[in-house]
Amino acid sequence: SSRISDAHLADTMIGKAVEHMFETEDGSKDEWRGMVLARAPIMNTWFYITYEKDPVLYMYQLLDDYKEGDLRIM
Repeated sequence: SSRISDAHLADTMIGKAVEHMFETEDGSKDEWRGMVLARAPIMNTWFYITYEKDPVLYMYQLLDDYKEGDLRIM
């Protein structure tokens, strides 16, 4: 089932370097390299991530981005 694969994918992502695609205001895609740090407690579809260009802690629902092809594990 997809929930099992989601959990596996979530575990796989943690501690990994990733490339995360963002759509900019003009509709083009911008690629950010980052590191997935951890899953958020309780809201476990959310992940903590930080980026080379902007070393602040962010929270995103990375599984959705991964499925849409906007997140690549390096």
